[in-house]
Amino acid sequence: MHNKNHNNMPDTREDHELSVKCGDKFKIEVESNPSTGYKWHLLLFNEDILKLISSEFVPNLTNQIGSSGIERFNFEAKKEGRTSIKIVYKRAWEKQAMKSNEYFVNVT
Repeated sequence: MHNKNHNNMPDTREDHELSVKCGDKFKIEVESNPSTGYKWHLLLFNEDILKLISSEFVPNLTNQIGSSGIERFNFEAKKEGRTSIKIVYKRAWEKQAMKSNEYFVNVT
């Protein structure tokens, strides 16, 4: 059942264009709430062009248990070219993602 009134999820597709220079480090940040069991998973990116340095969860500065925060993926641009980074927000044991984001990266 899809009831629009109770659905304040943002649009599941967001297109992001990123331009970075070769050797630059950049990050992708997305809102996340791990207490729900959902987490952002990195699906694919071109490892010839980009290197994933690290990923981390940064909680919001509240003392509430189960509060949301930011999931951050830190990349480095290794080589000139274009690639997309695809991430999905899902529970580890579920096949179906709740939402997905795609980022288009142009390395010059």
